[in-house]
Amino acid sequence: MYDFDKLISRRGTNSLKHDGAALRGMPEDAIPMWVADMDFMAPPESVLAAVQAAAHGVYGYTLPPRGYHDSIIRWHRARYGWQIEKDWIVDSPGVMATVSSAIRAFTETGDAILIQEPVYYCFAQAIYLNGRRVVSSDLVYGDGQYQIDFNDFEDKIVSNNVKMFLLCHPHNPTGRVFDADELRRMGEICMLHGVLVFSDEIHEDFVYAPRVHVPYATLGENFADSCVVCNAPSKTFNLAGLHTAAAVVPNTKLRAKLERSFGAAFCGGVNAVGGAATEAAYTYGGSWLEELKSYLLSNYAILKDGLAEKLPLARVQDLQATYLAWLDFRALGLPHDQVRDTVWRRAKLWLNDGRSFGESGAGFMRINLACPASVVREAVDRLAEALG
Repeated sequence: MYDFDKLISRRGTNSLKHDGAALRGMPEDAIPMWVADMDFMAPPESVLAAVQAAAHGVYGYTLPPRGYHDSIIRWHRARYGWQIEKDWIVDSPGVMATVSSAIRAFTETGDAILIQEPVYYCFAQAIYLNGRRVVSSDLVYGDGQYQIDFNDFEDKIVSNNVKMFLLCHPHNPTGRVFDADELRRMGEICMLHGVLVFSDEIHEDFVYAPRVHVPYATLGENFADSCVVCNAPSKTFNLAGLHTAAAVVPNTKLRAKLERSFGAAFCGGVNAVGGAATEAAYTYGGSWLEELKSYLLSNYAILKDGLAEKLPLARVQDLQATYLAWLDFRALGLPHDQVRDTVWRRAKLWLNDGRSFGESGAGFMRINLACPASVVREAVDRLAEALG
């Protein structure tokens, strides 16, 4: 029903992904398969809602659309069995704005904040820029999958007096889905040592069967009472440029602190166009998303099978979630920088440098599969020619 094979030119649209090469020192003719936005049009109902909102022509201060919060509630109840109360929702212009506001709300300058590298690079940046300390309990790679070292996880918390844990769930860039037992064990350790859990669940809707997404706050009342969960339509429906997200904070005191932090920065609220597009997406975009997920899995198969045939020393991490594949080039036996520069300069593929996600990302690169299948096939051919 939806044409995800269509090549849509984004050049000249002020696209960070497609027009930002020169600003970031990349070849202008490199295929951009890096930052996590999609080269697909948003659901048609979202496009229509955005156009109608913009067509009014008066862009003053706005309230959220009347059905905006209800659409978020319905979506999460239907898909994840999570009954969100309306007053738990704190409007936000984006997940990272929420992360930074939460860091300022719940920690002090110099405090330690825990992450699990290799992980989304903006986590470490937000911690550093807000004057806090980064502590990582690295995920351990073995037998083709990343695992949590729970002993190290607790030791890092205790030895560094960690105050907050930034959980990337599902995990970016590894595509790992933590199950309920893993989440519960991490949460119990955090509660034991008074650590607030901030669960970034922006990729929640891209979890592939048989795995399921378990919202952290659904683990139990005590878990919900000691966490902030953030989600957004930006990845699910390709609405990142509309700067719309939601923090869900069941604990009244924690919610008040977060709202004060947003207020101190004079940010928050809902984008006039973004709110309309989001409500439409959560209301009508379910079938679009399911078709998209099937297409993304097909793209993953093209990548995995193509590399197995043409560049077998390059391995692909099992894609449990997201549309971001984690490529392992270590078996090539080449220095990380050589592989990275070959991919960028010779293959002319703009992928994310694995080291940007932490030193444990050395030997890896991240590739964005949310594009037409023809682009994925071209990427495989370029990788094989440049590194084979």
